[in-house]
Amino acid sequence: MGVPAALQITRMDIPGATLLTLVGTIDADFDRKVLAASGVVMLDLSGVTRITSYGVREWMRMLSHSAATYLGFIGCRPPLVAQFNMVAGFACQGEILSLYLPYLCESCGTATERLMDLRTKWEMAAKGTVPEAICESCGAQAEFDDVPESYFSHVASNARPSPPALAERLLSGESSAGADKFRVRKEVHGQVTSLWLSGALDTKVRIHRLVDGLEGTVVVIGAGITTATSDLQRLLALADVSTIQLYFARLPPFLIRALPEADRQRLTGRIISAYIPFHCFACHFSHSVEIDASRLGNPPNVCSRCGSAHAGVVDPELAEILTPLLATCVPREVLAYLEARPGIAPRDEDEATSPGIPSLLAFGTPTAHPDRIAGKYQILARIGIGGMAEVFLAKQHGLRGFEKRVALKRILPMLASSDNFIDMFLREARLAAQISHPNVVQIFDLCTDDGNHFIAMEYVAGWDLRAVLKATQVLALRIPVAFACRVAADVCAGLHAAHSLTNDTGGACGLVHRDISPPNLLLSMQGAVKVSDFGIAKAVGAAGGAGVGTRPGVLKGKLAYMAPEQIDPEHGPIGYHTDIYAVGLVLYEMLSGIAPFRRDDEVAAMRAAHEAIVPAMARTDLPPTLTAILARALSRSIADRYAAAIDMQHDLEHVLMELGTPTTQRDMTAWLADLAAAAVEHGEWLPADKTPTGVPARATRGESGVNPQAG
Repeated sequence: MGVPAALQITRMDIPGATLLTLVGTIDADFDRKVLAASGVVMLDLSGVTRITSYGVREWMRMLSHSAATYLGFIGCRPPLVAQFNMVAGFACQGEILSLYLPYLCESCGTATERLMDLRTKWEMAAKGTVPEAICESCGAQAEFDDVPESYFSHVASNARPSPPALAERLLSGESSAGADKFRVRKEVHGQVTSLWLSGALDTKVRIHRLVDGLEGTVVVIGAGITTATSDLQRLLALADVSTIQLYFARLPPFLIRALPEADRQRLTGRIISAYIPFHCFACHFSHSVEIDASRLGNPPNVCSRCGSAHAGVVDPELAEILTPLLATCVPREVLAYLEARPGIAPRDEDEATSPGIPSLLAFGTPTAHPDRIAGKYQILARIGIGGMAEVFLAKQHGLRGFEKRVALKRILPMLASSDNFIDMFLREARLAAQISHPNVVQIFDLCTDDGNHFIAMEYVAGWDLRAVLKATQVLALRIPVAFACRVAADVCAGLHAAHSLTNDTGGACGLVHRDISPPNLLLSMQGAVKVSDFGIAKAVGAAGGAGVGTRPGVLKGKLAYMAPEQIDPEHGPIGYHTDIYAVGLVLYEMLSGIAPFRRDDEVAAMRAAHEAIVPAMARTDLPPTLTAILARALSRSIADRYAAAIDMQHDLEHVLMELGTPTTQRDMTAWLADLAAAAVEHGEWLPADKTPTGVPARATRGESGVNPQAG
């Protein structure tokens, strides 16, 4: 199939639902406003054969601004399936309903793809089973051209797709079935007349009749509108009726975005409130909050999902549109009426469904998992997923109202029957639980529930370092030298605690992390640095130099952050120096913005890591002492590296003193908050791709230290 030069999009609308068909390549020119539709939205992706890195960014932006109440993906080709598997949040809260399976005939070399409907074949996919296929060219047996467990990782980690009836009707081609019936509920309360609108505002609705005979103050409440397929100018015309003083309240986001700029002036001062997407920095949950003029610049600071009192942000694009439109002076009786009726419209007893507020959630919706784990952990939302496990934000309940937020880590369902993965998972819990240090994520508990194993650990509201690095790249900012040194020094402190771990007899355990990399380094909102994920850690013996027992030919860790001895055992044993080398690579990346061994394919990455040739850094503001630290940590020769993480930490602390910027947690907090604000201003929701993480941050441009005034 050829790749069109530009993405082509066709749209089919029915009352309450939209089908968007995409054909071509999703790249930097992808118009994220394509998903301006609300209600049930289906994306036919069978014609998408390629998505670029910038296309992934625009795709994520599109989904983060979606007003869809349900989002379904059909006909996903392998390039998109790979993104669903690799990129956290790529599906947002959408469901994959069908995908194509790649097959290759070894007899004649023909490559084909077969469609799998997950509505009926989800169990098969979740178990990593693929149907047999016959080559249409030669009739031989075709082999599945991927690893089933990897190809179905996203599918298996989510519940069976359950599209609403309207989505099923849309897919079956019924263009007129299932539309939400438009309803108007009229209430008179003193001097205030309210019109509660719900359902589909389509061309059949006679809007002018809504105000026939009305006088005085009228409030149109639009919270229950699910779609608006008619001309919005007819709705705006209500504002021109001279016999009434008209206000609009609780308008959904898609109505605000759909307002033509030329017509917005007609609503100036007439919108009392609107629902606007609000993004929580603690749990990355996006939901809609009601905003009026007094709250636009001071949105609610408590997340309805996780209860965090940390600040969040509202959608900056909508905030800009709303600013001149919101009424600053509203009659007291109107405010009293709305306060007495929060959120939803009054409901008739004979209504089948409440008009309510449409679900406008972008991400963070709880997945299909039990409310309680082991009787004491209440799952709030899934906040991360990797190749081996998924992580949930949960609340631990105890005696007499005791509550504590924790992160629960669980083996992915498709791996839950693997003894090797279970052993690795339990080993992580046992090893990490023995480490008690401020710079290591604390393990609280290991429990089982219905055959599933869970690790209860410290919840770190903040970011992983990968998100921070991505943010600085997008914003073209440099990480200050002092910030990079502070992070590396704290990582060394946490590693020293792990390396110094002793057994019951006082002997050294020789624990080596083996996967020090940006996704596993967490930065809290309070400026703390935490080492996480001891999933592949291994005790190497008292000397720290014995082999780790990894099977020959099996690599543990991320290639871009591996030491030469992890690639080639003949180079030397894995030990504490292996973790120190990885810290050097992370420090180099923070200072240069480049991971020196990252390549487009695994073979090239392995070769680069084995050769261990670190390019000279172009940055000129590094003190010679820091350059020496990097050279020692990144020495290809094990004997020339730091023997202990505490020695590298000591030298980094001296660099901070030399810079005159000791960089406290308060300074780190200010820097991170500054970066987060810049990211939001740029229109980025910075994903926390790993477990107990949270948000990103902003660097001080061109400075070598953290300016405490900047935050």
